[in-house]
Amino acid sequence: MSEEGLQDALRPTLVAWSVVLAAGGLVTWLVASPSMVPSHRDTPNTVEGQAQSSSARTEPVLSAPRGHELHTEDGSVYPYIERTYEPPHVLPLVSTPPDESELNSPEAVVSSLGSALRNLDWEWYQSLWDEPSRKYTEKMFAAAKYAPAQRVAKWRENYFGKEMHITRRIDMEGYALVSIAPTDGDQDMWSRIPPLTTRRDPSGRWWLSHDLRAHPIPAMGMGLEKVQVVDRGPANTGGNP
Repeated sequence: MSEEGLQDALRPTLVAWSVVLAAGGLVTWLVASPSMVPSHRDTPNTVEGQAQSSSARTEPVLSAPRGHELHTEDGSVYPYIERTYEPPHVLPLVSTPPDESELNSPEAVVSSLGSALRNLDWEWYQSLWDEPSRKYTEKMFAAAKYAPAQRVAKWRENYFGKEMHITRRIDMEGYALVSIAPTDGDQDMWSRIPPLTTRRDPSGRWWLSHDLRAHPIPAMGMGLEKVQVVDRGPANTGGNP
């Protein structure tokens, strides 16, 4: 995706937004405290007992892409393309990790994460992150004195037995950001949580990544610093799906 393609159409509409450079925001989401994630009803105690309405494999449908620019107070400008899933795409629940060849899109790796969380499978979860991000997460968890068992217990509390969907995709140079939430969660609250960052390696495999943990675009919905979003109208995705 090129910046030239992103800026082809110029039809600005200024909108006030807020943003924070929230390092590690996604890690916080994955181990979120009850104050961040809405409480859920009691759930089954086995993977097989989880709701299966999300098990059917369907292809996500994206809206027409629109180009935007994020303008920060220091004068920096960050171009990106935004699309929504219409309707929000429910993630299938599968019981085993996919082959690497199947992780061929942002949606595929995020869908796999949704199953890893609901299967309470730490190794599966770890396998979806690129190596620098795994090391970053391990360092952060070690500093916080969290053990994998504690992480998995939080997943059971917040995601086990839950249907999950993806609602929005943002494309920027080298990355695709995907917003994910439980279908019965507070959607307004989840819309303010930074989206998952994914990136594609030279082989075509997509990974979850913390590369953008200090970038303003993933954090622009969190509400702590004034910025502007400029709508540049219909956009060209540069060949990205």
